[in-house]
Amino acid sequence: MKEDLVSMLFEVPGETVRVHKGDSLFSEGDPAEHFYIVKSGIISIKKFVSTGHVLALRLVSEGNIIGELPLYGDEDSSEYIFNAIAKTDAEVYSIRYEVLEQYLEAHPKLAIGLLKILSEHMRKQHSKYRDLILYGKKGAFYSTLVRLVNSYGVKRADGIYISVALTNQELAEFCSNLSTAWYQSYARRESFPMKSITWSFTTWITS
Repeated sequence: MKEDLVSMLFEVPGETVRVHKGDSLFSEGDPAEHFYIVKSGIISIKKFVSTGHVLALRLVSEGNIIGELPLYGDEDSSEYIFNAIAKTDAEVYSIRYEVLEQYLEAHPKLAIGLLKILSEHMRKQHSKYRDLILYGKKGAFYSTLVRLVNSYGVKRADGIYISVALTNQELAEFCSNLSTAWYQSYARRESFPMKSITWSFTTWITS
């Protein structure tokens, strides 16, 4: 279903945009003008808060969409509310919102598919905030690992390999108020089910 939806989106008139690692695709507060589909690479969606903390919301890889929230927004308030930063060199397919909206009016099946994706994104974020509030730093850490396994886990004979490399700082950002120092200290003193920890956080998870 998702693959069919992405294929339909590529039929909408747009253009391919290339971004280099570390570059911003868009920033919070920028006028929301384009909807994106990732063709290759990984884009990190982040929120910067006034306290100086960075909250990493999700990693967006090939075949996934970015910028669905401003769709059908009011002209006076239509702006991006997050930051999209290239974690790797990436290519995205860019569609102007007014073009996409016209296409959706003529293709209701596609509109329903996008609503389902938006609902899924909101449900995942709700679960993330729930884990942060109810289970504290340790719960947020384990919850983050589970989500990474679900998205990037590769099952092998002696465990599950998380195929995307994350630094300690990036992992801490996924856990909101979880500091890098706390993570390093916790990884050293606790015996949780991991075969190894490396500073790039490309690791194995075992039972």
